[in-house]
This record gives sequence, C-alpha cells and structure tokens, in this order.
Amino acid sequence: MLKNYLTVALRALRRNSTYTVVNVVGLALGMACCALILVLVYHEWSYDQFHENADNIHRTYFQWQNPEGEKSYQSMMRPEFTEEIRTEFPQVLRASTYVASFQNLEFGDQISS
Repeated sequence: MLKNYLTVALRALRRNSTYTVVNVVGLALGMACCALILVLVYHEWSYDQFHENADNIHRTYFQWQNPEGEKSYQSMMRPEFTEEIRTEFPQVLRASTYVASFQNLEFGDQISS
C-alpha cells in the first residue's frame, strides 16, 4: 500500500513540476530561515553564560536623544559610575566601567589602532 502511495505522489509531482519546484524551494528557504533564527536566539541567550555566577551579572546602559529626536543607547559609562552605583545600591558587590578609546597605540615604529 505504501508503494502505491509513493507511486501516485511521484506521478503527481512530475505532472505539476513547476508547483513542485516552488514548494520545495519555499520549504527549503523557510527551514533555513528558521534554523538561522534559532541559532541567533541561542547565541543571544548564551551571552556571558560561561561565568560562574552568570545570573548575577548585569549590563547597564544609558539612553540619550540627539537634537533631531533620534534615540541612541550606549554601554560606555564614565569612570565615576562604579563609585556612584556602589553607594546608591549597596547590594552591588563589584562594578566596572567600559570606556572606548579611539587613540592609536604606538610601539617603536608600529602603530595599532
């Protein structure tokens, strides 16, 4: 009985080859997009999970608005932020800041940016 079903299905696929190609390509693209989204979500959820106390690590950022009204988010904080957050929130055990520097590092005649 299964052989009969497969024979009938193959005949129908051969008769409607255009629809078959469109459906197979659509299914392949859908599965590829789904796999890509799942990989992206897994990567985002695994951020900083290698730390021993990963559930206690938090990232702070600030939001600012330029004169044109566009909002922007930055994770860079000024160095005084660590002392301020420790005094305002005593439950914070450790804090650090991230400040990007756009200066070149020079060693002899080598320059690294």
